Amino acid sequence: MLVVMLGVGAAIDYGSMNERSSNLQNMADAAVLAAAASGEDKHADLSQIAREVIRTHNKEGWSLSVDVRLEDDLLVVDITNQYDPFIMGMMGKDNHALSVTTASPLAGDTPIELALVLDTTDSMAGANMNAMRVAANAMLTDLQDSESDVRVSVVPFGQYVNIGTSHGKPGSRSWIDMRNYGESYQHCWRPRTQIKAPTCRKVGTETYTVWRDGRNMGTRTRDKKECSGGEWRTEPEQCVTKTRDWHGCMGTRTSDAKAAQAAVNGTRLPAAIDEHCGSELMPLSSSFNQMRTKVTSLSTKGSTYLPSGLVWGWRTLTPAAPYTQAVATRAESPKRAMLFMTDGLNNLSRGDGSSNASGVKHRRTSDGGADGLALTRSLCQNINDDEIEIFVVAYQLPGSSRTADVLSDCATTKAHFFEPDNAAQLLRDFREIATMLDSPRLVF
Repeated sequence: MLVVMLGVGAAIDYGSMNERSSNLQNMADAAVLAAAASGEDKHADLSQIAREVIRTHNKEGWSLSVDVRLEDDLLVVDITNQYDPFIMGMMGKDNHALSVTTASPLAGDTPIELALVLDTTDSMAGANMNAMRVAANAMLTDLQDSESDVRVSVVPFGQYVNIGTSHGKPGSRSWIDMRNYGESYQHCWRPRTQIKAPTCRKVGTETYTVWRDGRNMGTRTRDKKECSGGEWRTEPEQCVTKTRDWHGCMGTRTSDAKAAQAAVNGTRLPAAIDEHCGSELMPLSSSFNQMRTKVTSLSTKGSTYLPSGLVWGWRTLTPAAPYTQAVATRAESPKRAMLFMTDGLNNLSRGDGSSNASGVKHRRTSDGGADGLALTRSLCQNINDDEIEIFVVAYQLPGSSRTADVLSDCATTKAHFFEPDNAAQLLRDFREIATMLDSPRLVF
């Protein structure tokens, strides 16, 4: 019977100790975050704020030993409390010391490296693009006004990401696969010449749906006509010699594992030969003028392939080739984050390589974009595992879509997922993300 009583007593006291330890940790976390966010930098002021938070949270009136100190640019809070075991205490067991520790950099002390990964597909044309420019520039202003050392890359994406042709031609960069570049080929066609124009008459109007980038953009009305007659003549075949060229667009590696990684690791990144894509990527920069110029100059083109934006945003935040501006040049480890904004449904997947392609291009395939969404999930997991915070802004996306479900899971936490429905909400959410980026955080 005594053995049973000892076991029950130990279990009760163990549970109580765990609960108290958890409460102490919550106190310490709240105290260090409040002090770190206060804007103070003197030890006495920081200590006073932290101790006041702990006093407020200590509703049970426990006797606490509190130590607040600055250590290697971190604010550290330690709390120790003597736990008096209830059941085991009656059996002569001694008190047990409970100790917790937490730390945070002071507000503005941690460098920030942010990849702005922005959807520039056809569905963003017009009001959506204007709203994004306003929101992104407001966010940049907030970050510039903060005390943090901030660097930002801008990664426009659509069907492809454009890294620019300054990376060179074949052989000049070991990480680009540019097979087929510079090859000559024959382009042939048979033109048709109109001999007699048809006779047409208006028979009413018709309503049709406008689709952009897989999204229903509403309906339009046009005249409905009936035509008869008209003659066309097919001309002899004509041919011209063309040369395969590269305009900065990048495809995706065929291996699932390789495609879901930023690092080159011996497998070159395929150039999308003969493809045209949107605005060129801007690597990490500390120049807010450059950032604003890039955001303001963005133009729209193509359909949505989410993995392109994710993997190239990730690459701008890693120190290895193809971009070396990140992390390794810093004496202090930065907070790394990605803001991934899209208004389009992923409707592309990796297509088969063709005779004019180096590697794999992005196509509309029979899977309806399922391969692209699966790769998106893998990339999101790997980016989060690389300790990069992902903020997802799903702008005006249908909540029941497969794309919205994947993006919701992509965000680092639920607090990192935003679903604005209009320009005002988009502006609000971009500025909220700027605040979250510059907020103190727990580091242990």
